[in-house]
Amino acid sequence: MNKRITKRLTDEPVGIGDGARTVFAPTFLGKPTRLATEVTSIYRRDWRGRQRLSREPRHNLLADSDVLAAKVGRIGTTGAFPPGWSFPPGPFGGWTREIVAVGTLEDGTPYFDLRLAGKSVASYVRFFDVIFQTTPIPAARGSIWTVSVGLQIVAGDPEAGFREPLRQLVLAECDRNGQYLVSSTSTKPNPATLQRLSVTRKLSHEDVAGIKCYIGMAVDPDSSVDVTLRISQPQLEPTSGPTPYIPTRGGARTVTDYVLDERKQIHLGEAPPIGATLAWDGSVGVDVGTSLLPPNATALERTAEAVTARSFDIGTVVGLLWNPATCPENLLPWLAWTMSVDTWRNSWPLAVKRARVANSLIVQRRKGTARSIADVVDSFGGVVDITEWWQTTPRGTPHTFALTLTLGGQDGETTTAQYVDDVIAEVNFTKPVRSHFTFTQGINLAGRVGVIAATRAAVFVRLQATEATTP
Repeated sequence: MNKRITKRLTDEPVGIGDGARTVFAPTFLGKPTRLATEVTSIYRRDWRGRQRLSREPRHNLLADSDVLAAKVGRIGTTGAFPPGWSFPPGPFGGWTREIVAVGTLEDGTPYFDLRLAGKSVASYVRFFDVIFQTTPIPAARGSIWTVSVGLQIVAGDPEAGFREPLRQLVLAECDRNGQYLVSSTSTKPNPATLQRLSVTRKLSHEDVAGIKCYIGMAVDPDSSVDVTLRISQPQLEPTSGPTPYIPTRGGARTVTDYVLDERKQIHLGEAPPIGATLAWDGSVGVDVGTSLLPPNATALERTAEAVTARSFDIGTVVGLLWNPATCPENLLPWLAWTMSVDTWRNSWPLAVKRARVANSLIVQRRKGTARSIADVVDSFGGVVDITEWWQTTPRGTPHTFALTLTLGGQDGETTTAQYVDDVIAEVNFTKPVRSHFTFTQGINLAGRVGVIAATRAAVFVRLQATEATTP
């Protein structure tokens, strides 16, 4: 008789891209595994953020998104946008519009740098929109679209002269003549590092026949601007959110991010960039034998084993009893004894009892340190400040320290002298044996100052009261 053991995994690391590798194996505890029974999701994380890969076809409907097709130089002369890109038509005398650089990032991401500089002498707002595709993409009312692009401000002041933040990505609806109707626009601040921004829109205008997407730049009248944009990887897709970039040149492109073979191996459509990380969601499982009996076991022995095996399916409350937050109050003393709590009083508020048990292992591990004293006081609901002898000016007596403690009541109860004594006793249990301390107590009682005095020569304790600030 076998039993199936299954474990669900979330965001389990798979590997790191090297720019060439396309086949990856699911992993468990950081190692490739053949135990994968289900792969529900694959994720890739790079400079664009964490993106979910798809087993369904994806699309980039921009005809030319490969920015490396651009050329260095002035727009309209020796330099050029990628095919199909444009500025809006109009007089641009005296304006500098040029591609000043073309290159790739360390992870292979292509980009070009576009400089716009000049002064508007017009009495109206001038629009310098970088249009990704001059011809509108056919689209119907009710359809959902997403446009995305990598954008960065690499030089100049993005605020000077512009009516709106320069980081403007626009998805606009247009009629059958290509005339603007309505749009959705990004509203985030100007990016200082290359970031991928996106806009999603459900088409709503009754006359919509197509869509345009572009980076919008609006210059105020009589304003001067000089700014350089880094532009990378624009993508237009009929989805409700951005997906990983699909390069195009000369036409739209459809890809499938990955497929799984019969062994649940992950075959990527293209190698992830260098440094990109992959992760997966899914499950691993294994069949294990549930019988410990030898092959020559009798029928009675096998029947007895089958009956007792059902006991593992019976729910228990053991987990509740071992949890300080859920253990019944009448059983807390036994749990405290098991967890080596040094002192215990039934008069303590319930919150303190649970905190004492919950902190017990931490206190035991740190006994003899200043941090352990703070842990003890914290479990009593207090705030402590510890000043050791070497921290005073002038230095104090070696192996001494001072405690300044504000101790309030728990669950609406007033702090009693016995309660304070219990805190001091726990500090004595926890502190280094050779160390002595002085004790200053601030009592917060709705603005009143209470005075408590005691003499404990054996541990050199001075107890006095000061007024604590009411939070």
